[in-house]
Amino acid sequence: MDFLNNNGSLAEVTAQGIIFREKKYTCPLAISEQWFSLNSPYYMVKVPVIYTEEHNTLCIILDTGDLIKAQLLSDTKNLLQTDLEEYYLKLNQLKLEKNKQKHLFLKRRK
Repeated sequence: MDFLNNNGSLAEVTAQGIIFREKKYTCPLAISEQWFSLNSPYYMVKVPVIYTEEHNTLCIILDTGDLIKAQLLSDTKNLLQTDLEEYYLKLNQLKLEKNKQKHLFLKRRK
């Protein structure tokens, strides 16, 4: 990757994804930490990125200096904010249910 040509590049985190050069991206970390939620501290902030033209690859630079590869989202559908909030609500409910099941399993083993 050509780091020198990409210094100072920033992408914007929005409800529709990580926006860079008018394209939308996502990554597993953004999903797991719910960057796209209105309640997220990452919502509507800019994150440093490295973009390589030849591979059409976007990497997010974390505070630790680690790089996280972002995947390009297709433009087939824009989610309404209510749909997005409902998605995160269901995702959180699944996480809570999973934690409850894990806790019950561990409790039974004792």
